[in-house]
Amino acid sequence: MKKYVFGAEFLRRVACASTRKALLVAMMFSPVVTLAQGESNQYDETYNQATFYVAPSGSDTNEGSFEAPFKTLARAQKEVRKVNETMTGDVVVCLRGGTYQLASTLTLNNLDGGKSGHYVRYRNYPEESPLVTGGIPIEGWTLHDAENNIWAAPNVEARFRQLYV
Repeated sequence: MKKYVFGAEFLRRVACASTRKALLVAMMFSPVVTLAQGESNQYDETYNQATFYVAPSGSDTNEGSFEAPFKTLARAQKEVRKVNETMTGDVVVCLRGGTYQLASTLTLNNLDGGKSGHYVRYRNYPEESPLVTGGIPIEGWTLHDAENNIWAAPNVEARFRQLYV
C-alpha cells in the first residue's frame, strides 16, 4: 500500500511551483505595473503624485490614506485609474500586512499602468508581509483515520486542484 506523506519534500515542490508561477505572472505584468518590495528608500517618494494604502482591516468607504486605508485591491485599483490619466508623478499602492482574500480575479491591464514616464507601483508597506490569495481556507480538520493518518474537514463543497497544508 502506497502512502502519501506531506513532508518537507512535498512542501518544497509546491513552493517552487508556486514561485515559478508567481514569477511568470510578474513578468507578464511588468510592462504595465511595477511590483516593488522591500526598502522604503527603493525609490524617491518625493515625486509621487499619489500614495494609496490598503489594509485587511480597512474600509472601501475610506479615503485610502495611511490613517484610513482601503480594504480591497479593487478599490485601490479604482482610485489609481482616476489619477493615472493625468500623471504628474508616480502612483504607489501600499499594502499593509495581512491576508487579502480575493473572491474573483483582479485583472490589471493598460488602464492600470503608468503614463508620461511615470509608474504605478503596488508594494508592501516596509517591514510588513501582505498575502494576496484566491485560496479558500478549510477549517475544522479532524483525524478521521489515525492508523492511515487520514484527516477530514466538514462541509467542504468547493472543488479544487491543489491543497496547501
